[in-house]
Amino acid sequence: MERILAFYDSDEHYARRFMEYFKKKQDLGMSLAIFTRKDSLLDYLNQNPVDILLLGESISDLTGDLNCGKVKQIYKLADTTTINHEAGWTLINKYQMVQAIISDIKADYMRHESELASAKPDKLKLISIISPIQDLASLIFAWSSGLLVSERSRVLLVSLELLPVRVISTSDYSNQPLTELIYYIKEKADIISRIKTLACHQGGLSYLAGIANGADILALNKEDMQHWIAALRTESDYEQVIFYSCSNSEATQELIKASDRVIYCCREGIHEELLYGEWVNQLERANINLARDKLIKLQLPEETRINRLPLTAVELGDSDCWNFARQCLDIFY
Repeated sequence: MERILAFYDSDEHYARRFMEYFKKKQDLGMSLAIFTRKDSLLDYLNQNPVDILLLGESISDLTGDLNCGKVKQIYKLADTTTINHEAGWTLINKYQMVQAIISDIKADYMRHESELASAKPDKLKLISIISPIQDLASLIFAWSSGLLVSERSRVLLVSLELLPVRVISTSDYSNQPLTELIYYIKEKADIISRIKTLACHQGGLSYLAGIANGADILALNKEDMQHWIAALRTESDYEQVIFYSCSNSEATQELIKASDRVIYCCREGIHEELLYGEWVNQLERANINLARDKLIKLQLPEETRINRLPLTAVELGDSDCWNFARQCLDIFY
């Protein structure tokens, strides 16, 4: 279900820029209502609740007129990004592209929704994206899938890269959160609280990426993964958790066994076919038999539009694997 974003700014030129951006982008998970007059906005709010209200920088005479029960979150364009405690809204840096403004708003909105969520989903869906060889195409596909699915659901992406590579320029790997989380998993501590503290946000997507040493991931055993998955299924408020893994470790095999869906990513070629066959054989020797409706083998397209890393959000949205992921969205539901 799309969220409603109402944008109110007396600057008609800037409001038009916002409208033009929304016309170009069809996958934002939002519908837009533009207002340049206060009376029109108030009339609309009297009849329609909105999820997000974004105010232009010059708007200052609105708070007393608003029916706050009709608006979930209020944001305002400004010189800095912070919370205006007196007015009850969050300030968003206006000196950035519309794409970045929308991304900042969605990240804050999803974080706020996650904190307020009291009801847990009926059933969390666990999806594994497996690439036996870590490559650019599978990474782009995993990030694209997580971001696209997060337009409709509360999603956590966990990137179990042994050698982390930052794909998106605005993503944050600096604190190496997986190293700390693995320590808590090993200690059988409160995993979900740590995830909420350690998770970063890219648009509406929550994610965990970055590790001090790939050996930390390989040190996860079967029991560790069972404990991690059990906590996610019983205590988290995510609707989907997507794991990206490029190994066939004991923990990854347990993840595959517990997943509701396993997406095997590969490229075309003789070696790739033999690699897939060996992967299946090793799973069978570990007594893991994947049902046909659980395993999906995807042949990823060659990335022809990427010539540097990390990517901006706009460059990611123009990539071959982003477009391919958008065509494959049905397999995540």
